[in-house]
Order: sequence, then structure tokens, then C-alpha cells
Amino acid sequence: MELVKIALVSDMGVVMVINSLLASEGCNVLESGAGHLTHSGANQSCAITVEDVDVDQAIAILKRQGFEDFLVPLKD
Repeated sequence: MELVKIALVSDMGVVMVINSLLASEGCNVLESGAGHLTHSGANQSCAITVEDVDVDQAIAILKRQGFEDFLVPLKD
């Protein structure tokens, strides 16, 4: 599996909920925190780095649990 960085527009309270959700689905959350990313128009951007999951699986977990609106597309 690969390391997956998930970008969120949220606050740390929501990030903590998502961390728990991903862990309950078997993902290993390596890092999370605010200020890792900038996103114009967002009050705060956060990032979660997980392993033991592929990117499609991580996004599917978040969408299934209603967190789709928090996801931020990353550009290279």
C-alpha cells in the first residue's frame, strides 16, 4: 500500500473524528494537523497522512460517512 495524504478544509475537531473513522476501517493514521496546506478561501486547511489504504479506498470511506464536502483536491 501507499502513503495517502488527505487534504481537508475543516478544523481539528473534524480531523480527530476522521482520524478515528479511518483507524476503525483499518487505516494507520501517521500524521494529522492544521496548517500543512493552504487553500484559498478556506478558513483552515488540514491534512491527514495514512498508510495501509489506497487513495480510492480512503476517499470511498470518507464519502460513505458523509465527509465528501471536506475533501480538497490537490494539484501538483
